Amino acid sequence: MGTRDRVDESGVPPGLPDGTLFHPTFLYEVIWNGLGVLVLLWLGRRLRLQWGRLFAVYLIWYGAGRIVWESIRIDPSEVFFGLRSNVWAAILGVLVGVVILIVQTRRHTGFEASPYRDGRIRADAEVESEHDSHDYVDLSAPPADEVDAGAPATSTAP
Repeated sequence: MGTRDRVDESGVPPGLPDGTLFHPTFLYEVIWNGLGVLVLLWLGRRLRLQWGRLFAVYLIWYGAGRIVWESIRIDPSEVFFGLRSNVWAAILGVLVGVVILIVQTRRHTGFEASPYRDGRIRADAEVESEHDSHDYVDLSAPPADEVDAGAPATSTAP
């Protein structure tokens, strides 16, 4: 049975009486996401979630909401093992968020390096990581030999 057989032109499944009310899932999702922004901003400042941990919390928060909203929707969606495919995708998002949170919490115990130039760094920001900043190449300036090779020849003629 195709999608067209399950709903009419108005998007309402056939067989429902006129005046049937539905949950405003878009409103629920807007409220959930707005609250999520406030929670993420608060957690980002309060717990100083770095090294991708704030993104992991976002995946968990958003996925948890999607699991609920997709479970009460009536629009057509494929069903696998008793759950809509959209719910499975949300569950996958939550699991990825949990994995990122666990891995990054174990891998990086300190704070990230500051993106500010010298003189703008906060005094309490220390990098504690298994990686050394000297292991990376600075690509912001070309090597000195390339600069000398590209310089125009100066003439001493009168």
